[in-house]
Amino acid sequence: VHPRLKELTSEESVSPDIVHDVAHHSKFLMACYGWRMTLFNKPLTGICRLLPYWRCKSTVGQDVCCCGCYMAAFRRYIASFRRFNGLGDVEVRFVNNRSKIFHPAYFIALDHDYKSVVLAIRGTFSLTDMVTDLAAKVWPDSEAEDKGEDREDLPALPRGWKVHRGFLKAADSVYKELDDRQVLQQVLEEYPKYQFVVLGHSLGA
Repeated sequence: VHPRLKELTSEESVSPDIVHDVAHHSKFLMACYGWRMTLFNKPLTGICRLLPYWRCKSTVGQDVCCCGCYMAAFRRYIASFRRFNGLGDVEVRFVNNRSKIFHPAYFIALDHDYKSVVLAIRGTFSLTDMVTDLAAKVWPDSEAEDKGEDREDLPALPRGWKVHRGFLKAADSVYKELDDRQVLQQVLEEYPKYQFVVLGHSLGA
């Protein structure tokens, strides 16, 4: 955006199909924030709102809270979206809800009505996420470019590209975990005709 411009302009109009896709899949982003967002929005009644969606145990993914509160919040969000926004048959296949430095929380879900495999990555919501945000060094830096080398174990970028180092490390960390566990590959092989949708908000984007 030019500094003298006060509004965004575009010569090309956005397809209504794209707008619909974004609106539909963005419903998964709120579910990424789990029970903490429920209590933040409803500090007095949050627990009561989660109780109907509690289960004795969860069998998806890793690092899911032992008391089941994360999945309870997820079910609540999905149920509310189903009632008010037309979100239909959703199946959670993998959850990692405990973010670390350079490793945001995320989940994989199947949206059967929309025939989508959804990878939703959570935005900044913890101190470790903030550390990732603050690692705002431009990568690759000028010294690395001058030498024609990368000094860290980071993915190669097209020549001339510059990225936020913390975000790149976070994306690479999620990719490596999914690759090691093969969970995403298994889901995509199980549903070869489904589209693959990657969602992110804030840090997750």
